[in-house]
Amino acid sequence: MPKTVKAKSEVLEERDTIHPGFLTENFMNILEALGDAPPVMTFRKHIRDDVIWHKSRIPWKRSLFWLVLRVALQSALNLSFPDNDVMHIQYKNFMLFFISKITDFATAQITAPDILAIMKAKVGHRSRKMGASTMPFVSQSALDAVRAAELSLEASWKLIQNEEIIRIPSLTPSTTDDLVPLEQPRVPPGGTVTMHRTASVTAGTIPSSSARFIESVGIAEIQPDDLAELD
Repeated sequence: MPKTVKAKSEVLEERDTIHPGFLTENFMNILEALGDAPPVMTFRKHIRDDVIWHKSRIPWKRSLFWLVLRVALQSALNLSFPDNDVMHIQYKNFMLFFISKITDFATAQITAPDILAIMKAKVGHRSRKMGASTMPFVSQSALDAVRAAELSLEASWKLIQNEEIIRIPSLTPSTTDDLVPLEQPRVPPGGTVTMHRTASVTAGTIPSSSARFIESVGIAEIQPDDLAELD
């Protein structure tokens, strides 16, 4: 019973309504103790109720409405297919067909590439899990959705590549043959020769300069008296 304070004392308040816990908690306990549980189909769902929040006012979490829709769908299919295995196959085929159509819609609306890639992976993952139990028209719908999404992703990637192309101009050589002459005179018979080689560099950040290299080449001279005589 509800209570109030009068004259610094806590007394029952007969004019207030009864606490709803008498119906939602106490009455249900009485029914559970005295009644019998009806044979109903139960469903186990992995909701993965994670809350993601970082520097935002409202956190992200999975939609509860989507969970209610899936449970309602399974309950309706259970009325048409009493066999649990058949009902489960029908439910999985419907979900794959439904997600394939959503992926087709997202592809037609030019969705962001990252979201479209996740949806494409979701369709492929569900199709792989079902395997041989996939109905032919559902399998074809999933295949068409994945191919259309893949073409859209490839087009987006080519567009990004074309926008990020860096044009490199053709490079001009810093030195040519006429700037680096190499003089090599013929060696006269029986003597030495001195080679003079000049080089200059004119390009880039290296200042222009010239260098002179002197290289002496010695050639041995043999006289007739130095040759050995044959008996």
